[in-house]
Amino acid sequence: MRLSQLLFVAPFACAAFCMTTADANQFGRPTDGRPATERDLVGKKICWNDGRTFMFSANGHFTDGAGHHTTWLVTEPGVVNIGITYGQYQILPDGSFYKLVGHRKLHEYWGKVCN
Repeated sequence: MRLSQLLFVAPFACAAFCMTTADANQFGRPTDGRPATERDLVGKKICWNDGRTFMFSANGHFTDGAGHHTTWLVTEPGVVNIGITYGQYQILPDGSFYKLVGHRKLHEYWGKVCN
């Protein structure tokens, strides 16, 4: 994605994922987590509750469990861009991850660092 496209899309992605606590509780979203940063993700493989795995490489490369490759970037704390998709990521107090993704219908997932 070119920088000009990213600059155009980023505000809309943020608007889609910046939620109030009341909205968060509607989805069962944890309110005790903190926004994920690049440091939280880099070099980690995360196993999600839906059976998928994500590997966040230090060089900005991303690989999923099916072997598909793309790029990843933390555009601001808590907002992660993978390929053309944006998601809101949190680190929970126990070290696990929570993500909220979607456009018209939001989906939530929980994950842990795995091998």
